[in-house]
Amino acid sequence: MSTIRKNICMVLAVYALAVGATAPAYGQGKLGRVRESVRESKPQKPQKQQPKKAEKTKPSKRDQDDRKSSRDHDRQQRHRSSHRSHAHHRDRSPSFSFGSVWLSPPEPVHVVHHHVAPVESSTVILAAPQPAHESVVEPTLHAHTPTPSPPSTQATVGETYFQHSPDFDWVARLSALGGTDFADIDHGSLGLLIQPRGGLGIDTSVTMLRESSMNVRDHLYLGDVNLTYEPVLASDRFRMRIGAGVNWLSDAYGSDVGFNMTGGLDWKLSARWLMTGEVDFGTIGDTDLTHAQVSLGRALSQQTELTFGYNYHDIGGVTIGSAFTGLRFRF
Repeated sequence: MSTIRKNICMVLAVYALAVGATAPAYGQGKLGRVRESVRESKPQKPQKQQPKKAEKTKPSKRDQDDRKSSRDHDRQQRHRSSHRSHAHHRDRSPSFSFGSVWLSPPEPVHVVHHHVAPVESSTVILAAPQPAHESVVEPTLHAHTPTPSPPSTQATVGETYFQHSPDFDWVARLSALGGTDFADIDHGSLGLLIQPRGGLGIDTSVTMLRESSMNVRDHLYLGDVNLTYEPVLASDRFRMRIGAGVNWLSDAYGSDVGFNMTGGLDWKLSARWLMTGEVDFGTIGDTDLTHAQVSLGRALSQQTELTFGYNYHDIGGVTIGSAFTGLRFRF
């Protein structure tokens, strides 16, 4: 019985040591490092010390009297100099005086005379209009030739939506995707794109990342909202868009936002196969964010598409890559 007790105590001791060694790593998986990089405080800029202003001292009464006497002296000097200049000007300038008012002699005025040339009268002769010769057109008979009718574009049995709809003219796209990195992180996402041809649109998505392992249980939400524009480069088989907006991250500890630039494309490879791509560059919180996604889809019906591809995130140097599959609906 004592041997069994010793063995049980040894097992409990080993388990306690293992738990103690792995306890600091609990909750610090990839998502924990993402959270730390997003919310890492930026270093504060050193504040410049402003020099202190010199204190103004009140002048004494003696200084005030000296300043006042100097101002009076300067005023008297300017007054005397102005009197002398006026007297000198009055003595040298030829002018007439009436009492105390001095007037300068008037300047001569030159008058220029212009000679007006006589206007000769001209005679206008009006001629009567000549009668126009009317031409008689004889009617000709043409044989009626029937115009050929355009070929019928009605879809035959077995054709898909993409075969008899060459315009690729959808306005809205709804995506529901789910994937895994085949290790500890799974993700699920929903996306909505409203993009008319050659106009402004809205692109938004939300993704839940969940990490589950022996020592880690964590999850957080990533998303973005963008205003997009489809340029003239789009064609019947190729559509692209560019835009800008905001990124956001939310979890049980708080939320953070940042700026985002996005671009995407939809390329119809054949009647039933489509390729979709998307890339994002921006910031979130105190770090940078890069996101890329590429997928290949097969049309199941007029609006439904089965897709599978690869999704990549780089948040503050922490990379998360995962394969995914899901459905897309185009309207």
